[in-house]
Amino acid sequence: MKSYKTLVFVALLGIMAAGCQKPEELKPTDNTNKNVLTLTVNASIDDDTKALAWDENKLKAYWAEGEIVDVYLGETKIGYLTSKSSESGSTKLSGDIIVDGLSVDAENPSTLMLLYPGTDDPKDKRAVTYLNQNGGDPATDGSAPYDYALASISAYIGDNSIKTSGNASFANQQSIYQFYSNMPVSSFTITSANGKLVQNRTNNGGTWISNYGPITVTSTETPAAVNGKYPYYVALRNEFAPETDDGTDEYFFSFINENDGALYEARKVIKHAAFDENGGGVINGKLMKASISFSQKTIAQAAEGSISQQVDVL
Repeated sequence: MKSYKTLVFVALLGIMAAGCQKPEELKPTDNTNKNVLTLTVNASIDDDTKALAWDENKLKAYWAEGEIVDVYLGETKIGYLTSKSSESGSTKLSGDIIVDGLSVDAENPSTLMLLYPGTDDPKDKRAVTYLNQNGGDPATDGSAPYDYALASISAYIGDNSIKTSGNASFANQQSIYQFYSNMPVSSFTITSANGKLVQNRTNNGGTWISNYGPITVTSTETPAAVNGKYPYYVALRNEFAPETDDGTDEYFFSFINENDGALYEARKVIKHAAFDENGGGVINGKLMKASISFSQKTIAQAAEGSISQQVDVL
């Protein structure tokens, strides 16, 4: 049996060791099997990435204080970061992340995926969905965050701190479409000729898997008319990639008129210039403008058109 003096000596050693612990060393979480370290990242976004405010008919990028970015190792959310206020496309993101499973080898670092917007629940994963949109102006309507952006960084644990390489350069995952309708519509459905409109995406082991289908937009109020046209804003991710140099896609719009019960339709050709030259589908991070004309199906279908204007998202 150990003596009383021995026990006191061991206890004192424990207290001294705790007092000498460096601030950056691993910090225990509520889960005793996991530890956290603070991750700080310089984040950069192009002018066409983060859609938050209008600026002369374009979308301006800036960061508000405390915006949330989720951090994933594979498909596991290991924490979240928050932003510093910035009027430009650059900011500093910082937060505590779980480092169990993070590489300790500088030559073989782990890849961390960053998703904007995130949630402040350490365990809750942000659902990436384009469903349930209301057609409102993204500059003034913050009811649903459809401006998803992704970035990845290489990171490893070194000297009880997280080492990273380079900035987190975010890329937008969709475009914003501004459809000018010839009539106010309370709800309409969009489909595409090639069936590659994304409804939602799931993270499978660090790889995003897209699920395709129609997008239904239900407006909460009638937008103010502009030159006799009614603007509706829709975030769309279209993954169709033309196999030819002149390949196009086509969007179809439809709704049932509540007054007469008739089906109304419109259609819009997406010209080849709107597609990524590298075969990545329709270019993301853009503001696409187009006019659509609904007409009753039993009478006549709307004439074909094309995206009338395309400008960078700022």
